[in-house]
Amino acid sequence: MQPTISDKQNKVGIVSLLAGGSLCGTLGLFSTHLLAAGASSMMTAFLRLFFGAIFVAPLVLMTAGPRSFRLTKKELGAVILIGIVGLALNNYCYMTAMQELGIASAAVLDYTAPGFLVLLSAVFFKDKLTARKLLAVLLNFGGCAVMVTGGNFSELTFSPFGLAIGLLAGLSFALNNLFTRAFAKDMEPFPLTFYGFLFGAIALAPLVAPWHGFGFAPSTVNILVVCGFGLIPTACGFGLYYKGVLDVRDKSMAPVISSVENIVACLLGFVVLGEFFNLWKATGIAMVLLSIFMIARADKKTAA
Repeated sequence: MQPTISDKQNKVGIVSLLAGGSLCGTLGLFSTHLLAAGASSMMTAFLRLFFGAIFVAPLVLMTAGPRSFRLTKKELGAVILIGIVGLALNNYCYMTAMQELGIASAAVLDYTAPGFLVLLSAVFFKDKLTARKLLAVLLNFGGCAVMVTGGNFSELTFSPFGLAIGLLAGLSFALNNLFTRAFAKDMEPFPLTFYGFLFGAIALAPLVAPWHGFGFAPSTVNILVVCGFGLIPTACGFGLYYKGVLDVRDKSMAPVISSVENIVACLLGFVVLGEFFNLWKATGIAMVLLSIFMIARADKKTAA
């Protein structure tokens, strides 16, 4: 029998998910620069995990101490699963779907993660499928889809392979949460993040061969961007996300709460990168905010 999560711990979990999602929402500012500098999309994914591991290591020492680098066999198995399936496979599938279908279609399929997680949590953890939860998931998915397309659904394209690999991206991210809940619930968030990134980077390395170079010149600006990429949306963003997953009461709803990432990314894209913004995107933001509010204000307490 797992211990009950207190109201205070649940609130900390929600705040952590919101903060982590907001930091992850800055991802586009860094990845856009690296892609323009010459890095491939797969190399960008590798750089995120590799430099994320480098920058999260000091956070492990500061928050949990050097002894937290030691893992039990169960924890080692958990972080290998999280790194390879939840991070490396997710990035590989998402990047492949993006190449096969385009950015919008790949993003929409990736947003199926909360739906997969709700169903898997009901099967493996006997979580209740309440009307509030299902409505929040549908609102969240619809809001994210409207935000990423700007209401122009005619540009979405699908092929059998692209559909399968895109859905696998959503499923693998859901499994990231599931493995954390099942096997790493006693770990501290930053050690969990460090080892997840480490094994994820190791899994992606043969696909991108970083020993031949990163695909861009090692200028001062590029180095600073890579450092920011590894620190802000990666080490800090994921570290807070995992803390939220470990602390929040309804763990199956963690991706819904952290989907504030998409709102931050949408607004930063408009303000900083000059991307278009219309009423459809504003509607999508409102739908996502409503889904987050529904979960954050849920009255019923569920087992951790």
